[in-house]
Amino acid sequence: MHAQWPNSGAGAAPTTRVDVPVGGCGMNLAEARQFAQQWRISEDLDADPDDEAASRAALVLERYFAQCSFAGEDWFGVKPRFGFFDDGKSPNAFATPFPLFGNRADVDGTVVFGRRLLAQQLQRGNAAFAAIMVIVAHEYAHAYQFRQRRGGKCPEIELEADFLAGWSLACEAGKRQGRRLSVDLASSAATMFEFGSYDFNNPSFHGTPEQRRDALLAGYRAGDSGMSLADAYRTSIRSTA
Repeated sequence: MHAQWPNSGAGAAPTTRVDVPVGGCGMNLAEARQFAQQWRISEDLDADPDDEAASRAALVLERYFAQCSFAGEDWFGVKPRFGFFDDGKSPNAFATPFPLFGNRADVDGTVVFGRRLLAQQLQRGNAAFAAIMVIVAHEYAHAYQFRQRRGGKCPEIELEADFLAGWSLACEAGKRQGRRLSVDLASSAATMFEFGSYDFNNPSFHGTPEQRRDALLAGYRAGDSGMSLADAYRTSIRSTA
């Protein structure tokens, strides 16, 4: 799970300039375009049309991803393009402030989910959908950070997104009418724990397993208490400072 930042420093803004300096988990516009060309980004899972079972499964998953995306749009007030990409041997999902596919410019960047990452999460059995949900929530939290022109470095921006993801899950769980998604907090926390590492010297280090789990749970408690998005955003920054 990854944020692709257009430039570094507090208050850094999304930009269409190719020559901007990058920081944190960085990808400038030229790199983003190259990525889009190489990794086969599309809005569907590209199931084999001759495989009826695979096509049915892909349709179910695409509908679930759509529900997760609608929830992310609701809670964070952002509308990125959402799609899937070929993540090769490195299962991943990421968000970028740049529109990587489609013709619309009036979007909040792009969120993409790796096909290998999806296959990996489906091996979780009953916990798979909770894992998918929290990953999507994390990426939509990055889209909200982009909207707020939040620049920064890893692992702070990643832990902030974990906190905001937890906040959004609590908001979704607290819906009393029109609920779309069932929130499994234990499985979501386990997912965050597994995505942590102790690779402190890696510039893309996202936080330890304990830090990622704790950030998610702290965000969930904040959302469960009725905290607003604006306050949750400020709290996420203070908690990682």
